[in-house]
Amino acid sequence: MGENKKKRKQISSMLERIAEHELKIADELRNDQPDYILIEGWEHEIKIWRRDITQKLKRLPEGR
Repeated sequence: MGENKKKRKQISSMLERIAEHELKIADELRNDQPDYILIEGWEHEIKIWRRDITQKLKRLPEGR
């Protein structure tokens, strides 16, 4: 697999994980007593993945 294709696949995977974590956060916030420590952990992971996505996008050639 070429490097660009590999980066795109990694980005796609991270976007899926972000969506999953956002659903988990929404579900947890619906609880009577949400676990905010758990939510903070998920938010932290989302922040890291978004940063990684930004870095990978910068390394991809434009228009491909």
